[in-house]
Amino acid sequence: MLKKFANFFRKNSSLEKEEETAEILWESQSRKIDAAVPRRRALWSQQKNGKTNIKKDLRPRETEPDEDKHPRRYLKIFAFNQSLHVLFERNRQFFVKSLDDNGPFKEEKKIVIVNSFGYDVFLESFSNVNIGQINDKLVLNYQRDTENDRVTAFANSLSDLIFQENCTTKTIKHKLIFAQKNTYQGKYTAYTGENFIYFATANSLKSWEIQKEYILTPRQKFFDHNGLKMIEAINLKEGIFLLYESSFVQDGRFYLQIGGALFEEKNPNKLIWRSDRHIWEQSFPLKEIKESHPIGASWKNKNIFVYYVVNGELMTVDFTIPNFHAEKNRRVIIERHKKNPIMVPNPKNKWESKAVFNAAAIHAEGKFHLIYRAIGEDNVSALGYACSEDGFDFDMRLGFPVYVPREKFEGVHGKKYVPLCTDKAVYESGGGCCGGCEDPRITKVDDVIYMTYVAYNGHDVPGVAITSIKYEDFINHRWNWNKTRLISKPGQIQKNWVLFPEKINGKFAIIHGLSPKVHIEYIDSFEDFDGENYINSLPSAHGKGYQDPDRQNHWDNIVRGTGAPPIRTKYGWLVFYHAMDKNDPNRYKIGAMILDHHNPEKILYRSRVPILEPDEHYENEGMKAGVVYVCGAVIKDDMLHIYYGGADMVMCVASSKLDDFLEKLVGDKRTIMEKINI
Repeated sequence: MLKKFANFFRKNSSLEKEEETAEILWESQSRKIDAAVPRRRALWSQQKNGKTNIKKDLRPRETEPDEDKHPRRYLKIFAFNQSLHVLFERNRQFFVKSLDDNGPFKEEKKIVIVNSFGYDVFLESFSNVNIGQINDKLVLNYQRDTENDRVTAFANSLSDLIFQENCTTKTIKHKLIFAQKNTYQGKYTAYTGENFIYFATANSLKSWEIQKEYILTPRQKFFDHNGLKMIEAINLKEGIFLLYESSFVQDGRFYLQIGGALFEEKNPNKLIWRSDRHIWEQSFPLKEIKESHPIGASWKNKNIFVYYVVNGELMTVDFTIPNFHAEKNRRVIIERHKKNPIMVPNPKNKWESKAVFNAAAIHAEGKFHLIYRAIGEDNVSALGYACSEDGFDFDMRLGFPVYVPREKFEGVHGKKYVPLCTDKAVYESGGGCCGGCEDPRITKVDDVIYMTYVAYNGHDVPGVAITSIKYEDFINHRWNWNKTRLISKPGQIQKNWVLFPEKINGKFAIIHGLSPKVHIEYIDSFEDFDGENYINSLPSAHGKGYQDPDRQNHWDNIVRGTGAPPIRTKYGWLVFYHAMDKNDPNRYKIGAMILDHHNPEKILYRSRVPILEPDEHYENEGMKAGVVYVCGAVIKDDMLHIYYGGADMVMCVASSKLDDFLEKLVGDKRTIMEKINI
C-alpha cells in the first residue's frame, strides 16, 4: 500500500504548469548553496530521476520512543485516497496517521516540508494549517512568519510525505479552505475569513483575488449572531456545503453550535441555502472547557461528521445532512383538519357554554372517544364526553358532564362543590380561577381506563389526581369512576402528568417531569396514595416552566410539561410535550420526542422545531391567545391524530401519516460529542 501511495505522489508531483520548472530553478540555486547541504541536492537529484530510494534519514519515519513524551497537537482531519487521516504536530514536527483500518498510515508517519532551496521549513510559527486534495494531489497551506510579515504559504507533495513549499502570498490573511477538489475554469476557488467570510479565486496559488463583498456574515436575532468560524467545505450533489461554528458563553456555560451554508457547485460564491437554526449544538460547563476548535469534517451516506479538539482531545460528532429543498426543512409533517375547530362551546348546556378544549383521547371498539375539559357559566371545569367514527365529526356528544369535582382538593365541601375562588388566588389556571377538574389524560392498562387530571380548588395551587373506570363501563357509558386520589405533593404546582399504557418491569410508570431530564415514578399500586404518601416531583416552577441549560438556544428552552400519554412505536415511546421559547414569549407550542422502550428516562430523538405552533385564528381567539395544548393522541390505520385545545376555548385535531411523522422525527436525532482514540 505504501509503495502504491509513494508512486501516486511521484506521478503527480506538481500542481501547476509553472511548477514544472522547479527542478531547473533548483539546479541554478544549488550552485550557490554551501557544500554542507549535499543531502538536499541528493534528494532533488533522486526526485528528478524518478527514483524512490531516498536516503533513510530523509524519509518520513515512524515515531521514536522518546517522542511519546510530547503531546500531540491535532491540526486537521482530511480525506484522501478514500481514507480519513489526521494531521498533527508534536515537538515541532508534523505527522500523519490514518483513522481508517484500510488507510496507508496505520502507524504515524512524519511529514517533511522543504523550501525551494531544499531546507526544512521552520515549523514553530505555523498556524491555520490545512491539508486537502486538489486535482488528485495533496496540498498543504498554512500561515507562518517571515522577517517582515506573516504570509500564507502553499506546499505540494513531491514523494511519499515530502512537501515542497512553492509559493507564499500576503493577500490571504485568515484561514483558507478550498471550495472545490478540482480547479474550476482553470482557477482555484476558496473561502477565507473569520466572522466575515469571503470568496477568493486564483489562477496561481501565489496570486489570489478576494471578492470585495462578503458571502456570509453573523446575523442578528439568529443563532449565529456571535460570529463565524469556518470548519470545512464539503462537496455534495446539492452543491458546496460550507460548515461553520458560531459559539458563545452564557450563564457559566459554553455553547458550541454548528451552522451551514450551501453554494452552487458551478458558482461557489452564490448562496442558495443557509440554516435558520443551528444544525447541531451542545453545551458544557465553562470551567471544564480550556480549549475548543474545529479541525475538519467529512461525510458518508446521509451523515456529516465534524471533528473538534477539546482540551487537547480529538472529538467527533455526527448529524444528518439537512434537507436543503424545504424552507422549514426540519418541521415534522403534520396537517390541521380542514374543519377545525372540530368542537366548540355549546350555549344550550350551561356547564359547557364557555369553552370545550384539552381533550383526552382513545380509540376503542371502532370509535374515537374524547374526554374533554368544559367550562360553563359558573367558570368551573368539568369533563364531558364525545365520540366519533372517523375521528373528525364528533356528532355523538353527551349533554351532561361525565366527571365532576368530588374531593376537597377539587373544591368540594360536604356534598357540594364550593370553589374557594378569590381575587387573591395563588394560581390562576387556564379558563379562570374557579378550578375543578382540568386537562384530562386517559390510558388503558389491561382492562382498566386510568385518568390523570389537574385537580384545583380555585384557591390553592393545582395538583395532579388519578382515578379509574372499568373498560367495559367506559365503553357502555356507565360512569362508575373509582375513588380519586391526589398523587402530587400538596403545595407544589403540578400539571401534565401521564401514565404509560403498559407496565414497565411490572410497575405502573408515570412521567411527572421532562426538564432538565425525564422524571418517571414507578408504582406498585395507586392505593398507596392514601392522603399521606405522594410523588415527590420537581420543585414548583411557579408557572414559569422548567429550563434545561443544554437547550437555551433551542425552541423549547422553557418546557411546560408532557402532553398526551406515551404511544408505543417501533422506535420507542412517542411523547408529545408543551414548550415555549424565551425569544418568542407567551406562545405555547407542541414538540415530540421518542423515549427508549426499556429505559424511558433516555431520550432517543427530539424534534428540532415545534411540530405545531399557534398560528391559526382559532388558536389565538379565546380565553388564552397563543395556545395549542395536546392531551390526547390516537393511532388508527397508520394515521396519527393529535387532539389539542386551541386558545383554551375550542377542540382541534391535526393528523399525519405515522411512518412519515416518525421518519422525520428520527431524522432529528440529537447526538453528542464522542472521543476518538487513535
